[in-house]
Amino acid sequence: ELGRDPAGGKQHLRLDVTPHSIGKFEASLRVEIKGRSALRHILTGKVEPPALEFSQKDFDLAHVYVGQIVSSNFTITNASKSPSTVQLGLKDLPNGSISVLSDPSDNTSTDVPWTEDFVATL
Repeated sequence: ELGRDPAGGKQHLRLDVTPHSIGKFEASLRVEIKGRSALRHILTGKVEPPALEFSQKDFDLAHVYVGQIVSSNFTITNASKSPSTVQLGLKDLPNGSISVLSDPSDNTSTDVPWTEDFVATL
């Protein structure tokens, strides 16, 4: 119940929707007015999937010798209009880690061992 509006009065409302799955949705908004039949408004929308772009499709690290390090840099870009959570499954790879660089020109990184998955929000 929003309350009693005087003649010419207004109620300012905001409708917030937080979808948890991709696809179209439809709902109805019912407005009850005392002494009248209810008004019904249809709400529709479409939840878009994230649009992630990888700077390279595949990673061929060629020959790697025991005890040596081989590296391949890549970038994941979120081209969506909303944040996305990315999870890289690393458990099936041989011993090593993935380094997360906040800025390619920055030498500071966070290493995630391959024994766990890497999760990031873009």
